[in-house]
Amino acid sequence: MGYADGNISGKIVGDFGTGNGILSVGASLLGADEVFAYDADPDMVRLAHENTEGMTIEVILSEIDKVKGRFDTVLMNPPWGDSSSNLDRAFMLKASETSGHLYAIHNIKSLDFLENFYNRLGKVEQIVKVTFDMPRIYRHHTRDLGRIEGAIFSVSFNG
Repeated sequence: MGYADGNISGKIVGDFGTGNGILSVGASLLGADEVFAYDADPDMVRLAHENTEGMTIEVILSEIDKVKGRFDTVLMNPPWGDSSSNLDRAFMLKASETSGHLYAIHNIKSLDFLENFYNRLGKVEQIVKVTFDMPRIYRHHTRDLGRIEGAIFSVSFNG
């Protein structure tokens, strides 16, 4: 989606809440000039370092509110509001403060709230509904495999 929109290749990309680094790897492979991957979990930062070894991706241990810099595009799969109360809002705000464009994966249960929130920060360009088969990988997961309905938001910001 971001590549097709012209918002990855030749761009400076931030990956907020990088986890294992998969979005950063994708951005790098699709021609991003620079990729900066942020996560607050030291274990995830170690994993992202392993997964991006040999690539020009800078993996940084950081809470979202400490992220500095300016990005052409931000990619993120933030903590969803139903698993970490309101933490997704901090990611959304940081993306609007630091980038011109955002691609974010969210829980579809919050679709109306998210669309309204993003439209107050910028302009929702596109919403794509997706379904994920999610294995148990986080402490708050209660099943070995869960099917999760999500939405990918494409949002543009002024500034």
